[in-house]
Amino acid sequence: DLISIIDNDFPEMRISLGVQSTKGVIDGVLDYKYDLGIIEGRCDDNRLHQEVWCRDHLTVVAASHHPFARNQSVSLAQLEQA
Repeated sequence: DLISIIDNDFPEMRISLGVQSTKGVIDGVLDYKYDLGIIEGRCDDNRLHQEVWCRDHLTVVAASHHPFARNQSVSLAQLEQA
């Protein structure tokens, strides 16, 4: 667990977590409200440095009555057409 490792290595550091939109996180870092942020996508603002931290595993969900719910799998082409 990353937070536990940081907490053990840097006990004087105060960690505060919150949830924001990508834009909210970027704006908060640029306005010095946050020291760093974790966002779900790219940031093309050249005033910020970014590093890929991990790759997301995304799951598509659909209501039980949706046609996709009857399929074992859904292709990218099907999602593009939806």
